[in-house]
Amino acid sequence: MRNQQWLTVGVSTLIAGTVVSVVLPSVKPVAVIAASTAGAMGGLLLISSQKAQSSASKKTALLNEHATNELARLGELLERNNAELVVLKEHFGQGESKTELTTLPDEKTVNTLAKSKNLLKQNSNELIALKEQIYHWIRSEDKLEKTAIFYDVENLLKGYSFSQGMLANLSLKEIINAIRQTGKIEQIAVQRAYANWSDSRLKIMRGEINELGIDPIQVFGFSREPVKNAADIQLAIDAIDLAYVRSSIKVFAIVSGDGGFSALAKKLHEYGKIVIGCAYQNAASKTFQAVCDDFVWITDPDEEERYRADLPASINKQSDRSDPQNDKPDNSAKRTTSSLPNEQVSVKQPDRLSPRYARLLTQVEAITSKLPDDVMKKTQEILNWYIQECGSDLSKSGITLSNVQQAISYVIPEFRPIQFGFAKFIEYMQYACKGSELCITRLPPSKVVLTFRSSIPNNGEVLPDLDVREIHSVETYRSILKSGSPVYRLPSLEELYAVAAWMSEHPIYQTDLGTTIENIVTALNDSVSTETVKLTLLSFVAAGMFVREPDGVQLSEQKLSLRDDIRSLQDIISVLREAVIQKLTPALSSTTEEEILRQILPDTTNTY
Repeated sequence: MRNQQWLTVGVSTLIAGTVVSVVLPSVKPVAVIAASTAGAMGGLLLISSQKAQSSASKKTALLNEHATNELARLGELLERNNAELVVLKEHFGQGESKTELTTLPDEKTVNTLAKSKNLLKQNSNELIALKEQIYHWIRSEDKLEKTAIFYDVENLLKGYSFSQGMLANLSLKEIINAIRQTGKIEQIAVQRAYANWSDSRLKIMRGEINELGIDPIQVFGFSREPVKNAADIQLAIDAIDLAYVRSSIKVFAIVSGDGGFSALAKKLHEYGKIVIGCAYQNAASKTFQAVCDDFVWITDPDEEERYRADLPASINKQSDRSDPQNDKPDNSAKRTTSSLPNEQVSVKQPDRLSPRYARLLTQVEAITSKLPDDVMKKTQEILNWYIQECGSDLSKSGITLSNVQQAISYVIPEFRPIQFGFAKFIEYMQYACKGSELCITRLPPSKVVLTFRSSIPNNGEVLPDLDVREIHSVETYRSILKSGSPVYRLPSLEELYAVAAWMSEHPIYQTDLGTTIENIVTALNDSVSTETVKLTLLSFVAAGMFVREPDGVQLSEQKLSLRDDIRSLQDIISVLREAVIQKLTPALSSTTEEEILRQILPDTTNTY
């Protein structure tokens, strides 16, 4: 309340001066009101000056602009009051002496005094409301600077040898949204991302960080030298500096799982700050987790397909040239094209089984049938085996779904959830457990287990039972396209046409992916987000629309040129549609339904 004294005194002086000017005509109201206004303005300038000393220049400019507007309103009010008070004085008569004013007033004088009283009451209320409005804004302006987010890009990409697929799947926008869901942040004042931004592989991220208002902080040693923690040190220094000079920033979000930031979190707590950690579950230091006020788990791009259905091996026989997700130069040399049944499941059978699964195979006979009824019957046998052999685990912490998936892969080598309309294994298990004593439970932050319905672990969320899903549906088709390799993450038709139309009118020639993304986003006036343009172009790359040079390097380091035989919007959609059908057909074990496919990619016979 100390900072409010200037306005209280100013307004009080103003009202008092107004009353004096009415009662004592010899006192000039303009002088009294001017003095009162000067006091109010002086107080406002004083508080603005004090704020300016502790706030950033941008915030000070906003405060001064707002204060100027409010002072203008105050001046108009005073000018109106002055004019009305002059009229009131004329009613009293400037030539009358003080003794004459002590006589019994006539009816006209009484009415004038009543009018004066009402006027003063009205203006006083308006001034009080104006004061409250000014102070509400002054108090709320502290909230303009509330949160600072620091991104350790080195940690997000897991070091120096990150895959192109990981870079393509990483979404900083999703990370920001995940942090917002904690409910602990208000407006974001500062965002900084630390990396060696001169690394050509990171050009794909450049448009996204600009779009999100993230400041790229250059840190050398990120990829050219085997020097670790260069980004960590700079990030920690900047965070402490910001906590000291910007007291209005209350929340610090550290996007990293590095245990070294536990010391930073403790120091920020000493400054009275709230610390939010954010990292992948499998790459987060327990020490860092322990000292944070909240911890946000984000999806690991490398683990994104963990519970998705495996597609036939023939789908993965695409060359590296048409698949942006497999861009390590030596991938082709390491990949095999064997078509053994066990390679069609996500977990290959090891040479030596664990004792538990050795018992499973002696008690539950393996099958090679692909018929849905046979597959479901055998799945139920496996679940009953878990109830009999692992009841204690099911009652306590549950059995991780990856272990269940492994067991099913041993007994049903050619099992694929897509037979039941599910592109994810977790969805198939939600169907398999329907009506039984077992259920699928999600434990925080992102662990999924099989457990008894009667003994759900603490904080566990029981996932709903599912019915068999129609195989030929838009949802199933899109899930298949995002699973396995190559990956097609297609946007809405409107966004797809916008990107494809621009590319047909401005054929890409010898341009890197990052620059192409920026050019399209700019040309479309930001009507399509950077992330959407990136995923659309990666789908075009996966469909083999570009000549990529030179060979043997990652996509982000290559120059792209649109194929000579692709010249129109229809050509682009046609090539993409053909590639999509080639992926969907073997996954569905049948031809695609045109009505469903048309909702994702219309036939090229349509006009655009």
